[in-house]
Amino acid sequence: MSTDFQGCNRPVLLGLRHALGVPGIAVFSSMFGFGAFAKVAGFDSSLAVMSTLTVWALPGQVVFAELYPSGSLIVVFLGVFFANARFFPLALATIPMLEGAARFRPIHFVYAQLMSVISWSQLTRMVPTLPLPKRVPYFLGFTLTVIAIAGIATASGFFVSDMVPGHLSLVFLVIPAIYFILISAGAKGRLPVLSVFNGAIFVPVVELVLPNWGLVLGGVLGGSTAFAVDHVLRQNND
Repeated sequence: MSTDFQGCNRPVLLGLRHALGVPGIAVFSSMFGFGAFAKVAGFDSSLAVMSTLTVWALPGQVVFAELYPSGSLIVVFLGVFFANARFFPLALATIPMLEGAARFRPIHFVYAQLMSVISWSQLTRMVPTLPLPKRVPYFLGFTLTVIAIAGIATASGFFVSDMVPGHLSLVFLVIPAIYFILISAGAKGRLPVLSVFNGAIFVPVVELVLPNWGLVLGGVLGGSTAFAVDHVLRQNND
């Protein structure tokens, strides 16, 4: 991946090009799997695609698909709300990366809606070499492209699901997790690696003790433990 931005006058196109690489493949695979899952859940094609474009977070979309048959708008809303609550701190951490120390503006709601774990991880990797004025255009070019890929993938998974064994199409849902593990493995410093390693331990254990809470509580425990261990190791080295 090129990090030479001195001669890049079109950060939107650069974001688009990067989105069509490995991040786009990860998004396509997960949303292809969701398209098949949505059809099994009783969605029609338009509802499946709209849930991707509006909810725009796989855990929230899965919760939406599972609770939709209940017919209760409040239940669906609360389920999706809590599933996507993790994006609140993510947005708070990411928007300053886009615009520095700028004060809150209404457009930040748009940035937060477009946010995803993949766009956040990509932006985090690019920020050290991406000049501040080019970050928002890059973010928009990257994010809007992966959202378009997600919509196409959802429709593809929905219509192809009858031709692909159900268990095989749902396998695509786990590919983004592999993508994030690979990103963490290549990250500089031990904190990202420790976080992934601890999460791989805590999440299954918590899920066994408290079903349906493994991802949330296990992730918090894994990340917090990694931060504590890294802090202790830094102090000892100093």
